[in-house]
Amino acid sequence: MLSRDDILRARDLPTEELAIPEWGGSVRVRALTAGERDAFELEMRDSRTNGHSPNVRGALAVKVLVDEQGRRLFEDHDAATLAALDARPLDRIFTVAARLSGITRDDVDELEKN
Repeated sequence: MLSRDDILRARDLPTEELAIPEWGGSVRVRALTAGERDAFELEMRDSRTNGHSPNVRGALAVKVLVDEQGRRLFEDHDAATLAALDARPLDRIFTVAARLSGITRDDVDELEKN
């Protein structure tokens, strides 16, 4: 059985390098933490509730794009800036981040309904 310390020492956030030819290189995408996923889902629900169109791709990308040490490249407020970029790279980043984070198509559909 795992102990509390075993669990807390675990480094369980998988990453994946993703080629982005449109940007001339590659990026590192990591899975969301549990808290980041909760915040992302709440942010998407709140956007819909307040009558705004959520920036799903940009909002997720700022949370999952990291450097080689695992530090985020962007702050949450950078989501709008990323949303102004070509959608194709952000679609690919979203797809990888969703897979690494266990976000299913049903989860995305549920966020879109709310």
